[in-house]
Amino acid sequence: PQVASGGPNLNRCSSIFLIVLILLFSPNMVRADDQSTATDGGAPDPIGIYKEAGANEAQTQRIRLLADQLQSLNTDRAREIMALIRDIRNLSLQPDLNEKKLLADQNRINSLQATMASERIKLLIKIRQLLTPPQREKLVTLLRQRREAKSQ
Repeated sequence: PQVASGGPNLNRCSSIFLIVLILLFSPNMVRADDQSTATDGGAPDPIGIYKEAGANEAQTQRIRLLADQLQSLNTDRAREIMALIRDIRNLSLQPDLNEKKLLADQNRINSLQATMASERIKLLIKIRQLLTPPQREKLVTLLRQRREAKSQ
């Protein structure tokens, strides 16, 4: 027998979880080690640190394009993870657990999360490659300064 959906509360929880997944794995992918800077007192600009490091308009446009592409892919991955989580929840409510299906779904979730993390690192590498050596040096200096400031 099919398990009824959790109704609006489950949908709201699922939506919140999807947003959390996306926040963890995709948006602001361009932030170097989660170091962004606020512009005009507003929300952090994920490209801000690259601009501070001297990235020109063409470089920042390319960084945004790469980040947007990854965000799109990771949004799809996050949706797939949510669907798998729903499947696992429904399967776990059955009297007789389908061990193969449960483990396969969990393995797929693990694989998607690992892919998202690896793709994030690949993006950071691509971004560094877009920068000139002096810009990379400046970026590293900025990152170190911000880490030191956070640790104090």
